[in-house]
Formats: sequence, structure tokens, C-alpha cells
Amino acid sequence: MNRGESQDSLKKAVSKLQQTSTNIRQISEHEKKRLFDERAFNLRQKKGRIAEEKEQLKVISFYVNGEFFGIDVQYLQEVYEAGKVTKIPCTPPVLAGLINYRGRVLTIVHLPILLDLQDVPERPGADAGVQKVLVVECDGLSLGLGIDKLDHLLKLPLKEIQPVSSFFRDKNKFIQSGFQMDAQPLLIIQAEALLNDARLTVIEDV
Repeated sequence: MNRGESQDSLKKAVSKLQQTSTNIRQISEHEKKRLFDERAFNLRQKKGRIAEEKEQLKVISFYVNGEFFGIDVQYLQEVYEAGKVTKIPCTPPVLAGLINYRGRVLTIVHLPILLDLQDVPERPGADAGVQKVLVVECDGLSLGLGIDKLDHLLKLPLKEIQPVSSFFRDKNKFIQSGFQMDAQPLLIIQAEALLNDARLTVIEDV
């Protein structure tokens, strides 16, 4: 290819590029409106989802002694199936014992006593079989909450969450609010208050 042919090829390539650029700029008004409406719709959907999430409380629901409870999922690390629970001598009844949780020791809480439920069963022991445990964490402190039955992940509208009665609040500082489900009320456990309860501190030299 001689110099003249090379220049002609270059001019054709530049001309084609310019034409493509012109075509891009010459989008019809109808197409511009369609693209604008599509972007606006997607933006509204995204904002709507964000607003909806801010107006909801996500909880994991479960049963203990026939009562229906929920706890904010932001504190939930894992739903774990525990085997042997080793009881700790000279500790309050609210402490069910210890388990080996993925290579480290985890304290298991006996929720029926902590929540002051009626007809409290005995603390689970080594012969209790497999027990479902909610591993929760707050400010670096981890605990296992022994439960009877796991239910579902629920998204509760914040405006429909109501405070429990003053009598109930005075009796149980860990439950200050609830949500009316179809079958029975869902009692919402205050995770931070529970995790910071003085009775759950295990002295290492016990």
C-alpha cells in the first residue's frame, strides 16, 4: 500500500468515526424521553427500597417454652446446632453451660430463666441432645441463646411495633416492645440489654 492509499484509508476511518459520533448525538426526542423515564424509574425504585428498609426491623423469630420471640438480625452471627453442653459449677441457673463453638468456648444462656417464663425446665446438660442455639454478638461479647424451635426471618414495619404494657416492661427489662402476628404476639428481645446483663458474666477462675 502506497502513501496515497494509506492516507485515503485513514480519512475513511476518521469519516466513519465522525459519522458514528453524529448518529449517537442525533438520538430522537422519543428515544431520549424513553431513556430518561427508564433512568428515573430505576432511581425511584432504588430510593423506594432504601426507604422501605429503613422503615423495617428485621428479626429472626423463634419459640421458647411455647412463647414467640424475635431478635434483631444485626446481632445474629449464626444459627448453630450444639451437642454437648458442659455445666459450670457455682454459676447462676441462668447460665446453661458451655459448648465448643468452632474451636472456641461459648457460653449458653438458659432463656426461660433469663426471660422469667413460667414452667421453667431444667438447664440442658450433656445428655440433652442436639439443641438449636442463636449465636449473638454485641460490642465484642458473644453468647449462645438456647431455643426450642426456629421460626422465620421476618421484616416488621416499624410503625406497627408497639410497646408492651408497663406491667410487662417492669417485670422483664429485656422485652420492651412487640408485634401482633396473626397467631400470637411476637415479643422482641432487646439484644444489647440481654448481652450486658451482669448475671451472664462468667468468672474465668470458676
